[in-house]
Amino acid sequence: MPNAMSAAGRLMPPLRRLQDSRNALLAERDALLTELAAAQRDREMLTRDLAEAQKEWLAVARERDALMQDLIASRQDAERLTHALQLAQSERDAAQREAARESVISQWDYRLRALEAQGENLDARSMRESHRVDYVLANQEGILATIEDFHAARRTEDYRAAFTSAEPLVSVTVITANRPDTLVSRCLRSLQTQTYRNLQIIVVGDHCIDDTEAKVAALKDDRIVFHNLPARGPYPPPGPDRWRVAGTHPANKALSLCEGQFICHLDDDDRYDPERIAVMVAAAQANEADFCWHPFWWENADGTWRSLGDGRFELGQIGTSSIFYHRYFARIQDDVHAYRIGEPGDWNRLRKIKLLRPKTHFVDQPLVYHYGGSEREPFVAQPGETFLE
Repeated sequence: MPNAMSAAGRLMPPLRRLQDSRNALLAERDALLTELAAAQRDREMLTRDLAEAQKEWLAVARERDALMQDLIASRQDAERLTHALQLAQSERDAAQREAARESVISQWDYRLRALEAQGENLDARSMRESHRVDYVLANQEGILATIEDFHAARRTEDYRAAFTSAEPLVSVTVITANRPDTLVSRCLRSLQTQTYRNLQIIVVGDHCIDDTEAKVAALKDDRIVFHNLPARGPYPPPGPDRWRVAGTHPANKALSLCEGQFICHLDDDDRYDPERIAVMVAAAQANEADFCWHPFWWENADGTWRSLGDGRFELGQIGTSSIFYHRYFARIQDDVHAYRIGEPGDWNRLRKIKLLRPKTHFVDQPLVYHYGGSEREPFVAQPGETFLE
């Protein structure tokens, strides 16, 4: 028994130490558990704080994004305002330039109107002087003395028959000088193909020395007559004066052969529109016009065509091939001396007709084709040809 007690006594200290250790460990565990609980509470608080911080950060980020959008919008507004300002400045500058330009234009318009008024005044004075010169010339040429005779003749039945005949004879004169191929293939061909058939076609050669007569005869058209002058001229020597009156003698011979109630002419290198004579007969009769004319097609150097003749009965606006008139005017012939007053022979004659104050009518339709001068050969004098001064 005592031994047992002794053994128990020996065991007690270690047991107490173990108990103390256990208690210490339990106390340490409890402390750790307390610290852990505190740590968990701290973590939870930190988690809550972090969540709050995240919410605040997201709110700040959203606010930042909103501020960025506002900034971008503000920049865009600023750009638009800048652009609008630039446009406004450009418009203002343009308006200032336009105002300055309008001011200059207004000044020039005023000056131009003043110059135009002066020009119109000068044109009117020039026209009056031109008419006065024309009448002085007409008096010298004996035209003025025939004005009343013409208007008396115009009232006669014989004269007016041209306006009432169902199909009046039309005389067409052609003067030529050694160009039979063009004459036949272009000029006479266009006359033969006219839709108006009652024609007298008079071809007069200015002393042709080739086969013109034979080639005209080969057409075998009873409406065509050919007459060749026994000599050429006399005309002025080669130069502008000769150009003005070349062809005067055959033209006058052709007029003397005309039998038609109406007369017209065609250059030997030009051609009529197929309806030309029909249109002019109808116009003359419908308007009881003594003298009619129309524009004409002019061939440019590049082969294209343009219409010339604005309806004025003036030099440069009317040509021999574009006129159509009553036979009464056949008595007014070309003057080979027209070059002495600087006039083309054809205009010299037309000026005299105009001074008789006939009833005129303009047909606003180009009906003749006037070919360029590329086909015209240079002038070569014939053997023994004589010239005017």
